[in-house]
Amino acid sequence: TYLAECISKVLQTDLHIVPSPQMASDIQGFANAMGEYSGVAFTRGYENGGVILMDEPDRGVQEAIIVANSALANGYMDVPTKGTVYKNEGTRIICAMNTNGMGATEEYNTAVKMDASFLSRFFVLKVVWEHDVAMKLAHDDAEIVEFIEDFRQSRATFENMKGAILGYREVINLARISAEPVPMPSLISMMGAVDKCAIG
Repeated sequence: TYLAECISKVLQTDLHIVPSPQMASDIQGFANAMGEYSGVAFTRGYENGGVILMDEPDRGVQEAIIVANSALANGYMDVPTKGTVYKNEGTRIICAMNTNGMGATEEYNTAVKMDASFLSRFFVLKVVWEHDVAMKLAHDDAEIVEFIEDFRQSRATFENMKGAILGYREVINLARISAEPVPMPSLISMMGAVDKCAIG
């Protein structure tokens, strides 16, 4: 998500976020009670240009994914009351998932296997941990980055820590906490209440 935000800023265009689509209307919009068309994030970005982020579609419903897949493949789509709309030349579509689309993992156990035709619409880029990126996100606070990196290394060693996740998002959160201390309950919430975390 953060990467999509950065890309939209570099391109100086709008970001349209489509979180885990559950219905076809999450992709193609819908007709309201007055019979008027109501667009959604996907259609606004599709027609008008910008970056569309399909966030965690592997938690979505196939009915919605099929509609998105057709729009990705054809460059046009049918929407209620309006008929056919066409993909803007300035539209860029990003799909972000915590899995590789092949189904649930130990950490992300609610993910579903994605259809191969949908996955084939995208160029796959694996986002890996980079120390320099973490330092920038932490505003050059080496202590924060060292803590996260030590934790990530320990997670691979100790069985009770394998389900815990500390990544770039947690770097950002810790940097915010460091700049403006918050009460412990808020700290726990910001860190995702990781109950498998062992901190010594």
